[in-house]
Amino acid sequence: MAKDNKNTVTCEMLIDYLIDFSSEVHKVSVNEMFEYFLAKIYFAKEYMKELKDLDESLEQEFYEMFVSSPVYSADYDKLGKSTKVQIRRLLAENLNKKKYCGIRICSSVPYEKAVVDGKLKIKSDEKVFYVQRLLDEPSINLLRDALEVFPYAETGTTREIIHQLNMLTPGYNRKEFDPKRVSARKYPGTYYQNLEEITKAFRTIKEDTGNQKLTSNQKKMTRAEYDKIQIKEVNKISFQYCEYDENKNLKIRKLRNGSDVRTVNPVKIMWANGFYYLVTALKKHNQTGSDDYIYINYRIDRMINVRCLDETAKIPENFSPDIYKSKNPVMYTDSKPENVIKIKCSKSLINNALDTFGFDIMITPCKDSDDVIITLNNSSHIGVKMWALEYGDRCEIVSPKSLRNEMKAAAQHLIRTYSD
Repeated sequence: MAKDNKNTVTCEMLIDYLIDFSSEVHKVSVNEMFEYFLAKIYFAKEYMKELKDLDESLEQEFYEMFVSSPVYSADYDKLGKSTKVQIRRLLAENLNKKKYCGIRICSSVPYEKAVVDGKLKIKSDEKVFYVQRLLDEPSINLLRDALEVFPYAETGTTREIIHQLNMLTPGYNRKEFDPKRVSARKYPGTYYQNLEEITKAFRTIKEDTGNQKLTSNQKKMTRAEYDKIQIKEVNKISFQYCEYDENKNLKIRKLRNGSDVRTVNPVKIMWANGFYYLVTALKKHNQTGSDDYIYINYRIDRMINVRCLDETAKIPENFSPDIYKSKNPVMYTDSKPENVIKIKCSKSLINNALDTFGFDIMITPCKDSDDVIITLNNSSHIGVKMWALEYGDRCEIVSPKSLRNEMKAAAQHLIRTYSD
């Protein structure tokens, strides 16, 4: 190490540099680190400080100036040699060990410099280094952007999570949350507490293996095949469900029996229509004696006093989130969904229909027009009706007759309402 304390570059500083400036797509060389610390040493001397004594405001000022362009090249010759020796030694002694305080440091050699005449010839200065991160920059940006406009993550929660995400990305890619920059309203409430309590029910999923050894046939099964024979259970949850009144206040909605506490069997947390829903299952016995289920969805942001209970319940074996979402496009469920629904619509609605109902729908051309017929199987009666009303000027329910009659009644109501 150099004798002059003002010029001492520590391993911690080197790690900080790699965290701030490197990634798998932006690897840094020894020379880049060398230039950075020369500039920083000169900057510290201007303020009569040692490197370790630069406060946060000065660190930020230097960071901004250096990112724009290194501006302290005049004295590089005076400071360069000792600093370069420090960096080489630190790289050799610490970074090549690959891990430092839980951070994985990786190194590689530029391909064009690695092999000459079939032999590896590389100087130590030609190695490049970077921090290997759990999440890449595009993933961080996606999560950060989604949080900024997600209305049910309160301002303080949003700021804290984005701050934590920033710690996982290079310094040049960090953007702290600014509520003035975001147009989406942040609703106050207990949304995150609800989500945390609900997820407890799924953390305790139990698989009943019967405490027996696997049979020879079970050992040959794939993971997917073996999962099908497991009996999966979750904890029940209780809560009160609310709806907004004319004053925009949440009011508890009571059940038919007068109780305001609901106890349900949770099945899946799902994102749809810009909201998180909890899908729950109500078991009923059919005439064959086997179990059947009615599914009910609840908006998580409208739940209060959520509690994870000790009592457990089975998850329906045949439940598929993808299929469920396509069958219940607006998260309205029916106890008896229609077996087949046919909709005649403009070709301009094909993309929207695929987004709403999924790719299992059947699309066939009309014989008498340039429109198409969309066929849905076992879809929510209410959900399809709401979709058809939204695009009423470009679609027509063909069958079943019961749904077609409901659309007629809705159309007649609209005519009466708007016949000034």
